[in-house]
Amino acid sequence: MNLDFRPFDLLGNVYKNGNILFHPTTDQLYSTINNKIKVFDLKDNVSSIMPFTSNYNIIKFTLSPSGKLAFIIDCLGRGFLVNTSKGVSLAQLKLTRHIGDVKFSPCSRYIGVAYDGKVEVFLLNKVTFDSFNSWVKTCSLSISTNRMSTLNWSDDGKLIIVGGEDKKFVVFQPEKKIPDNLKKTVPYRLIESHRAGIVNCFFLKNSYDCLTIDERGLANLWKSNISFGKLDETFNEDGKRYFVYYEKEGKISLNDSASIARNVECTNATFHSKNNILVTSFSNGAIAFHEIPTFSLIQSLKVGDVAVKSVAFNKDGDWVGIASGGSSLGQVAVWEWQSECYIMNQQSHTHIISCVKYSPCGSIIATGGMDGKVKIWDARSGNCLVTFIEHKASITGICWTQGGNVVLSSSLEGTVRAHDMKRYRNFRTFVCPEQTQLYGVTTDSTADLVISMAKDDYKIYIWAMDTGDLVDVISGHSSRISGISLSGNNLASVSWDKTLRITNIVDGTNEVITLTDEALDVTYSPCGKILAVLTFNSSITLYDIRTTTTVGIIETKYDVDSGRGAFEIIKKETSQRNKTFEFIEFSPDSNFIIAAGNTNHVCIYSVRDRMLLKKLQMTINFSFDGVLSDINYKQLSEFGNLDLVELSSDEDDDDLGQKKKMALAGSKISDKSERSFKPTMRANAISFSPTARCFAVANSEGVLVYSLDRYEKFDPFLLETTVMSKSFGNVVRTYDEELKFIEKIGPCEYKIKTGFVPNMNVEGRFYLNDKIKAHMLTEIEMCCKRGNVGGYIPAVKQIANVAGLPGIIGNSIGLPDMHSGYGFAIGNVAAFDAESGDGVISPGGVGFDINCGVRLIRTNLFEKDVLPVKEELTQALFDHIPVGVGSKGIIPIGISDFEECLEIGMDWTLREGYSWTEDKEHCEEFGRMIQADATKVSTRAKKRGLPQLGTLGAGNHYGEVQVVDEIYDKFASKKMGIEDVGQVVIMIHCGSRGLGHEVASNCLTSMVKAMNRDGIHINDTQLACAKINSPEGQDYLKGMAAAANFAWVNRSCITFCVRQAFAKTFNCTPDDLDMNVIYDVCHNIAKFEEHIVDGRPKMLCVHRKGATRALPPHHPLVPVDYQLTGQPVMIGGSMGTCSYVACGTEKGMEATFGTTCHGAGRAMGRSKSRKTISFEEVLDDLKQKGISIRVASPKLVMEEAPNSYKNVTDVVETCHEAGLSKKTFKLRPIAVIKG
Repeated sequence: MNLDFRPFDLLGNVYKNGNILFHPTTDQLYSTINNKIKVFDLKDNVSSIMPFTSNYNIIKFTLSPSGKLAFIIDCLGRGFLVNTSKGVSLAQLKLTRHIGDVKFSPCSRYIGVAYDGKVEVFLLNKVTFDSFNSWVKTCSLSISTNRMSTLNWSDDGKLIIVGGEDKKFVVFQPEKKIPDNLKKTVPYRLIESHRAGIVNCFFLKNSYDCLTIDERGLANLWKSNISFGKLDETFNEDGKRYFVYYEKEGKISLNDSASIARNVECTNATFHSKNNILVTSFSNGAIAFHEIPTFSLIQSLKVGDVAVKSVAFNKDGDWVGIASGGSSLGQVAVWEWQSECYIMNQQSHTHIISCVKYSPCGSIIATGGMDGKVKIWDARSGNCLVTFIEHKASITGICWTQGGNVVLSSSLEGTVRAHDMKRYRNFRTFVCPEQTQLYGVTTDSTADLVISMAKDDYKIYIWAMDTGDLVDVISGHSSRISGISLSGNNLASVSWDKTLRITNIVDGTNEVITLTDEALDVTYSPCGKILAVLTFNSSITLYDIRTTTTVGIIETKYDVDSGRGAFEIIKKETSQRNKTFEFIEFSPDSNFIIAAGNTNHVCIYSVRDRMLLKKLQMTINFSFDGVLSDINYKQLSEFGNLDLVELSSDEDDDDLGQKKKMALAGSKISDKSERSFKPTMRANAISFSPTARCFAVANSEGVLVYSLDRYEKFDPFLLETTVMSKSFGNVVRTYDEELKFIEKIGPCEYKIKTGFVPNMNVEGRFYLNDKIKAHMLTEIEMCCKRGNVGGYIPAVKQIANVAGLPGIIGNSIGLPDMHSGYGFAIGNVAAFDAESGDGVISPGGVGFDINCGVRLIRTNLFEKDVLPVKEELTQALFDHIPVGVGSKGIIPIGISDFEECLEIGMDWTLREGYSWTEDKEHCEEFGRMIQADATKVSTRAKKRGLPQLGTLGAGNHYGEVQVVDEIYDKFASKKMGIEDVGQVVIMIHCGSRGLGHEVASNCLTSMVKAMNRDGIHINDTQLACAKINSPEGQDYLKGMAAAANFAWVNRSCITFCVRQAFAKTFNCTPDDLDMNVIYDVCHNIAKFEEHIVDGRPKMLCVHRKGATRALPPHHPLVPVDYQLTGQPVMIGGSMGTCSYVACGTEKGMEATFGTTCHGAGRAMGRSKSRKTISFEEVLDDLKQKGISIRVASPKLVMEEAPNSYKNVTDVVETCHEAGLSKKTFKLRPIAVIKG
């Protein structure tokens, strides 16, 4: 009997004041909720709460650079040094109630605290031969009479910058040695240049230059006179040391730059020093991204109508955490600014959660609140899957049907609504014949009947699920009905009239049992043998269902142990008599009963022994009423108890964070019509998981989930180095030794010998010419210098790692455009045995942008026709194709149609009129992968993909108007409709957007478990895979196919927009312009194909990541129009450079499974591109070439600059020389649109 239930997660509430932070080394997001800290693990898709809890609400916390320590401050000013993995408080420090900011030094040995008008620095864990001090103050600096609000350290830990409400900021050098006299003068520089309080201030990367932002949105950049790291060498001509001083180098109004009204306050800011990106938040819910030091606006968005309280970057600077509201409404979002989509976006219930219920499978939790919303939560990830808002009054009951396909909810508006969990819609509403208020809802095992009660009318209503008609009304109680429960045909109801009535809903017979006191709740056991009734005298009476005789009584009155409320004026003994448990629930095995109600405790009782087994305290947070066992007499005054008085009108003060905001009746959440009150801790509903491993309690704080299971993230740093070496064969060699494993076997073909990395099953092959070989060699040399330390793996080693996967056939192949990617290199091809059962499928071999591909559309126009209207045409394309931040597709589509398009692909666009019949014929797989299954695509993926249909996206995706520059094969070109040089075509490059990313991410976790089960060993964790015939493998293949169909539909919708733009510009129809699709190819996909292996046909699962299928002439999968030429292959260049069209060859079919390159291939990382390339120079260079360009995010242009990529001509020539594909014609861009 395991009853070690511990708090595991808190649902229904995602943020409450305080700040949010990302873990410095992982993808975990930390958010404060009252006295708890919630942890969202965005990689493993798990949420939990940190084991540490304070006695009062947390208002500020920070993490050490390693993430192993946290410093947490509550509203009383107490600081706790906490071990983050175990949640254990290591030391405590008493500060003040008005804490502004706190930060660890870069070395983690010191911590700086800004409060009131002071800044103090403490040395952590000082050990001497005879003592141990957790805190030793090394520096104290009084700056102002106003509160200091922000603090940051320089990268070398030698300087601290502090800003406050007095509109000034201070830079000083903290004393790090234990001083003899704390009053010793500390050198500092005080600068005043702002007209409002400082919101945040930062040092730039490896520099003493700094950046300051105030509440009015003014940002100043300050230039230091001292170079980084030379602070100790600053002496003047007299030999005396002088301190750093600053000159203003630039300034900007962030409000004006982001088109935000000037009366809107800047509320917070964060700065990613590595990428030089500043993110600021505002009181109207807006977020702005700027590049530093140019202050160029990258993008802006709005996450809601309430103020954004906190923003934070993750370790790589790709994600931004956003916390809004915090009073009536709490919201936490994670925005991926490069792909312009939400990784996570969660909102709290705006009022108290009144009911909770686990789904029959136990993986989903439904909650209902007094805000009239029904929310569906993923029990593992803590994410809200869907919110139903049809109810207009408080939710009073939640119920699932036996199959888990329907959620029923009752409301005070007098209706019961049925919600379809597949299509997420309210498909039926059950209405009472007269106006009343309904409480509680249940249904029978077959989901044929829906039952709810009207407490005050003393009636029970029964409806038919299929028709929604009222079929029966049960009456008989003479006072308020307090609970109902159904088992088989027997409906049990209890009332304040001290009776239990058991009614047979089929024949209408009933039995009345007299109780000893007013009844509060009733429930049948899951086994159907016991009926439990809770009465006001705190007794749980157990009845045998067959004989309706009493089999036992559980006395709970001594276990209630309710705390004292601030409103109470009577004695404790008298108060206890009026408090009792109000809800009971059986465990799934019927062995236990859990009870909760008007108390801070939850009790678990044994049904057989009728005794208390476990007593759980929901919270120790004294910021809630009813937690203290006795009245706090210090709060009593001549005006009454101060807990009932709103002491402050300042929203930020919030009565020291101890009270909760409540919206007044009839007001919106964004209104200021709120009042503070101290909520009473109590339980409103309870629900046991069908697995019996956890249960949920809806209380004043949210839905507190207790679990027997623990989520402990594996820390690889806990392993010994010897263990790592033996287990994973970590091979460290010199550069010359590495080159011995690479052998040139042809003019542009190289072999990777087995042994280059451990566990290689086959050899590797890659194709390079002498011009692009240097890039590959540089990658290997840099890796050798680091000794294989770090996350970066050269593309050649990734190709070798793929050769170690089980079931691989032939070779692991790298194409000329290869570069390092996730697991597989981009430009990597690998085929796996699909017949024997040994082959695997790996999401890393497809990529996160599933079916990223290229479509080429021809026209009968020539360059001379387009040049006079080139700018007008470019703008028309930019207007018709949605790009940029927050853009949504213009294609009207609902969730049912969306699921259909995931399964039937381009057949959906044909039916709806967005495609031509010829488009489908000239599309790889004819625009549809038949194994697609929309049910294998998660709800979150669908929510991301639905608004993105028909959008171009960002990154390296583009739309280009091109002209034919050279023709190499006139016969093949003519077959494609290309008549002569100068003919105009349109190239579209995009993929499956956020939906494909989500499909890939969701499968990785399950595949890791599958590898452990099936004994699959890999060299790189990013190569997570599953056997093709396993459930995990099949689920991914079906979900991947659905994402691929989405990408084809997406490109088809963009094609529709392109045709409309051309028709508008040239005042004729697309048909008149002969705007037919030449071909549509994908270069991120895994497909089942038949290839010749060892002289006989064999079915293989071919992974192509950053590689394009190139089938030879006469292949059965090549369209009829191209049977004599081979499959067309579109090879896109970098922005502003040429592109190519090629055809497949027989040699390519034999050497690379019918595959060739897909583009130029990156030569420089995105981060390095942003640092070394100016976007103004890139745009000017394009204009000089006569290329018209429209870009939604100009700041991101440098990531796609030609210098960031290899020369596409060298890549295509390599494939041509190797015989992998044959050049057909060359294209030159004249107009570009990008996100």
